[in-house]
Amino acid sequence: PGAFAFLEGRRHKLLRARVFENSMDRGRPGELRIIDKKMIVLCREGAVEILEIQAESGAPMACITCSHNFVDGAVFSPFSLDERV
Repeated sequence: PGAFAFLEGRRHKLLRARVFENSMDRGRPGELRIIDKKMIVLCREGAVEILEIQAESGAPMACITCSHNFVDGAVFSPFSLDERV
């Protein structure tokens, strides 16, 4: 079980996530926020914390240990760059 999304043209499997209970500023759905090494993705309503992620051709990683590799404010997309019209 899990989901996937594209970030900077690369597919990422979102293997584990949970609802992020803390209040968040409004933002764009899919927008990534790095807060205290946690990867928080904004939704239309609320946010989710990604707990485990797997980059294309990579091994699954706990987000708390790899969040420094991601850019705060980047936006996850359901489409690859090739699929956008």
